Amino acid sequence: MKIDSRRKFKDTFNKLFKKYHPDNQETGDAELFIKYKTAYDEALKMGVLHKLPEEVIGITTEQAFSGTTIDYKNVQIVIPPKFHRSGKTITFEDMSGERHYIKIDIVPIKDEAIHYDEFREMEIERFIHITTLDVILGFTKTLDIFENRIILNYKPYEILKGNAIKWFPGCGFWKIREPNERNPLKIKFIIEKTDFEEEDRKILEGLREKYAKGK
Repeated sequence: MKIDSRRKFKDTFNKLFKKYHPDNQETGDAELFIKYKTAYDEALKMGVLHKLPEEVIGITTEQAFSGTTIDYKNVQIVIPPKFHRSGKTITFEDMSGERHYIKIDIVPIKDEAIHYDEFREMEIERFIHITTLDVILGFTKTLDIFENRIILNYKPYEILKGNAIKWFPGCGFWKIREPNERNPLKIKFIIEKTDFEEEDRKILEGLREKYAKGK
C-alpha cells in the first residue's frame, strides 16, 4: 500500500497497533507490536511525517480542465484551469495562521483512464458501453466532455469493422507545451454481454432461422 499522506501514515500504523497490541485477545502479538512501534518511532525521528502532505485530495479531469475550488479546513483553495500537475503539493495557511500541506491528484472518473506520454502530456481515454443489439442495429451515443458534445453515429455492424476505437483531435486535455491547444481524445467502445430472457431468446432464434433460410 502506498502511504502518501500524514493521515494515511497514521491510520496505517494505528490499525497495526490495534491489531497486534498484546491486549487484543484475537490477533495480539507482542513481538510484532514492538516491531511496528519501533518502525513508527524511527520514522518520526527521521522526519518522515513532516515530508508528507496532510492529505491527498483527488480532483477529476473535468475539474482540472476548467478549474475548481476546494474547501479545506474552511479555506477556499482555487485550482486554476489547465491544471496538469497531478501530485502537486499546495501550501496554505488557515484562519489561525497554521500552515498546511495537501497534495492534489488528478484521478479518473468511472469509464475513464488517464495516460501520460514521455513528455508528461495527459492523454484521456473514455469508455462507452454498448450492447449486442447496438452492434446489430447501429446506434447513436452522445458524450459531453471538456466543454464539447461529441455525437457518435454508427451503422449496423460498423463497430465490428475496426471502429471500436476512435480518436478525436483537439478534444482532449490541454497540452503542456502548447497551452492553448488540446491533445486528442481517445474513445473506446466496449461490447457488453447481453443475457436475454428466455422469451427474447426464442424470438431471436426464430429470427435466426428466418434469415438463415436459403443460405
